[in-house]
Amino acid sequence: MHIFDILLICVGLSMDNMAVAAASSCGKTVYPLKISFKVALVFCMTGIICMLAGWFGGHYLDRYIGYWDHWISFFVLLFIGGKMILNFFKSKDMENCSVYNLTKTTTLLILAIATNIDVFAIGLTLSFYQISLGIVLSFLILCVCSFTLFGFILGRKLGILFGKRAELVGGLILVSIGIKILTQGLLSV
Repeated sequence: MHIFDILLICVGLSMDNMAVAAASSCGKTVYPLKISFKVALVFCMTGIICMLAGWFGGHYLDRYIGYWDHWISFFVLLFIGGKMILNFFKSKDMENCSVYNLTKTTTLLILAIATNIDVFAIGLTLSFYQISLGIVLSFLILCVCSFTLFGFILGRKLGILFGKRAELVGGLILVSIGIKILTQGLLSV
């Protein structure tokens, strides 16, 4: 496996993080810059933990959670996205998007785990190749941090431009990511 292949894998793994960050951050017009970095850091640390778990011990745990990981991700993202969609239809105020509070570490962890479960599977797969864990982790850190930060900033801009409608779009994005993860998991079984 070439270094470029590893980079592409890490970029692909970062796309879900970027989409979730964009969808989740659409609700606030003003977040302190440190929150953007907190989101990127939490998503990145969760990705690292999932990669290491897959790399070192995944082949033992895969038989226990391999069948359920896509279902867990699906239901978590369906719940969060569904709540955003319901909030859109319940609220009469179309100017302000009110989504989950990203300043809460619990919310960030739930979103980060839901979107990084596939990193666990990739870690398991990559452990069978003759590649450096250091290179994999370096690319993963670079990609997850930069794409999550970009998604977070993009989501804030969309929230400012589109108001409450951005919440509907954000909810639909989260639900579609959940459906994508579920579909990929069911097709690979």
